[in-house]
Amino acid sequence: MNERGQILLPGLAWYLGLLAIFFQLVVWGRHQLSQERMDLAATAAALSAARALASQLNECATRNLEVNLFVSVSYDGKGVMDPYRVDPFQMWLEAHELEDDLQSVFNGFKGNAKAVGSQVAKLNGATDNRCESSLNLRLQINDMKVFILPSPVPVVFPNVYYTRLWGDNQEKVQPPHQVVWWVSNGSSQARAAARVYLDITKEAWQNGGFPPDHSEEGLGKFEVQSLWPQFNAKLIPVPAINQIFGGLIS
Repeated sequence: MNERGQILLPGLAWYLGLLAIFFQLVVWGRHQLSQERMDLAATAAALSAARALASQLNECATRNLEVNLFVSVSYDGKGVMDPYRVDPFQMWLEAHELEDDLQSVFNGFKGNAKAVGSQVAKLNGATDNRCESSLNLRLQINDMKVFILPSPVPVVFPNVYYTRLWGDNQEKVQPPHQVVWWVSNGSSQARAAARVYLDITKEAWQNGGFPPDHSEEGLGKFEVQSLWPQFNAKLIPVPAINQIFGGLIS
């Protein structure tokens, strides 16, 4: 009886130890699974928001290209138009003004990408999430002075085309838009980053569909438009400043 008792106590200790290790492995496994889900949620949110930005840029660039159907020549914010194109051009402007109003009601000119990223993060299990980047399109809408032949007096049409506002130190057609997204669920947290880029072959005359707010090098002030406004998005490493401080980037 004593010998059996002496064997039982060490066996019980081993059993309890193994049981504790088992529960620790279960807790560790659940944490790892939660962390993997947050990694996926952050990646999906950042990429989805960047793609939403790219889509908005493509819509605005397409609007610019459509202007060329009506305006024969565009130079430094001024254009030339045949008289028979005036009425269709005004109808086109009115239709786009209505579309812009509807878009501002439903998703906002600058808020759509943020809403998309947040919803994607929630659908992938994040209980809390935030965008750590500025999601400004960096575009400016401009009026255009149009000379309706043969009149020498221009007519001003409001809100016709967009110019880009990203800096001279950046690649001309490349908007420096980056999206960093942070997500969490309990103790599990993750960050991911994506950026917008112009998914076309580089050519000297390509500007991605957006003339700058100043003259193009080599083109003077002729506002030649890209025939393929194809902005896209891809994942990138999280910038070091966001990993350390979680600060805003552009």
